[in-house]
Amino acid sequence: MYCQGISHDGDVTGQESALLVLVPAAGPVAGPHRTRLDLSARDGVPAHLTVPYPFLPPERIGPEELAALARLFAAFPASGFTLDRAGWFGDAVAWPGPGDEAPFRALTGLASAAYPSCPPCGGAREDVVPHLTTGHLGGPDVLGLPARRLLRLRP
Repeated sequence: MYCQGISHDGDVTGQESALLVLVPAAGPVAGPHRTRLDLSARDGVPAHLTVPYPFLPPERIGPEELAALARLFAAFPASGFTLDRAGWFGDAVAWPGPGDEAPFRALTGLASAAYPSCPPCGGAREDVVPHLTTGHLGGPDVLGLPARRLLRLRP
């Protein structure tokens, strides 16, 4: 689990945090597209699946909170996964996602139960789909390419 402060405009007072499952294997393919098409990549956020976002304000995440998060997720088994399906949120966000959503839904549920003030997507959506955002800047023709390229990497 990875936690990072995010600021799209360089204003540290406006930073947000997120709990992320990093996907380093997607970096070589997704990285160039994400840098061009995803503001969070421009801010240094690596390829990932989000557990909750937004999470706590970064100034509230110190050693004690990090230890609590480590305890929370310690019993959760590490496992591999494949991004073997793709989808869209409207025509604005293209994404590849894991065929088996259960582990990611379980992580999100665990985080939501422990941090009820930090619902996924700020509580804006009832169903949060596990996914790796490859971009949200551009149009359907531009955004679909990185998701299709990532799907070609599946075993």
